[in-house]
Amino acid sequence: MELIVNLGCWDVLVRTPLREQIQILKELFHGRTSEQRRDDVLLLTCDIIDDSDQFTVLNKSIDFDGPLLDISPHVNAKYSLSEGTTYIKVQYTAILELTDVNPTYARVFLEPLSASGNSRRPLPEAFFYPLLVEWLRNFNAYLVHCGAVSINGKAVILIGQPGSGKSTHVLRMLMKGAKFLADDLLIMKEEDGEITLMPFREVANLGSGTVERFADMAFLTEAPRRGEEFLPNTRGDGKYQVSIADHFGQKAVATATPGFVLHLYHDQTPWIRERSPDKALEGIHNMNWFVSRPTESTANFFVLTELMTASRHLDVSQGYLAENLDEFVEYLTRRLT
Repeated sequence: MELIVNLGCWDVLVRTPLREQIQILKELFHGRTSEQRRDDVLLLTCDIIDDSDQFTVLNKSIDFDGPLLDISPHVNAKYSLSEGTTYIKVQYTAILELTDVNPTYARVFLEPLSASGNSRRPLPEAFFYPLLVEWLRNFNAYLVHCGAVSINGKAVILIGQPGSGKSTHVLRMLMKGAKFLADDLLIMKEEDGEITLMPFREVANLGSGTVERFADMAFLTEAPRRGEEFLPNTRGDGKYQVSIADHFGQKAVATATPGFVLHLYHDQTPWIRERSPDKALEGIHNMNWFVSRPTESTANFFVLTELMTASRHLDVSQGYLAENLDEFVEYLTRRLT
């Protein structure tokens, strides 16, 4: 079975013998999948191989001697770097293979259920996201952990600790006229010294507590929830999976350029302040999602540093955004012209 995932400058062709993986990818990338490729973008091809013998041979013959890297809670990976080939073993999931000879092609060897001890196949995001991190790096593109909207073609990026309200205020800004860019991850690309930001998915995770606090968001409870139906036992269990197209009647913007970075704080007291320029890079390490190849990952930090220095920075409390979002979006709109 085949599916195309549309990622800005790339179409990713996924070929797999497992029907359920196609269905889950469709749900994960709701609004960004199709059956046909686009002629004006680069095609990346991924073959998912469900063969226990091939996995066992690779697992025994390859020395995964790289450092242990955290991908997400309870999921980590190790690298094996040989001349011309990169292997990544994602714990209890798969072995990923990429080659320098064909940088647009990758293979994913699924770990047998008998070896992993799991009773069900890992969800595609467990191997697909790490694969994209490594793959896109070949094209000077990186995944950034943040929320973001676009106003007048400029990005307003929201960063902060878990629970600081990134997803909540991204969706609330959409209700005030902003355009969707990212809920959790966005693609950052540098070309000819220019930074371009592109959406990764067009789905946002929304906690039930948010809906209880903001009554005007009640319509979003129509969205399916993780832990139910098609996405059990994964990151974000219990959260509503909000389709931007279905619930806001818009598609994500194609691209945006640097604008503002909002540093969110849990404080319920309403306040906002300019961030000192010497603190513009604070929190940058939390934005760099899944640092691939630690000894060769300076490039994405450099580009991320350029993004941060090209943006204007504000410290904002949850309380301020809860009470003053209308005037704040008006302020951003005036400044981002």
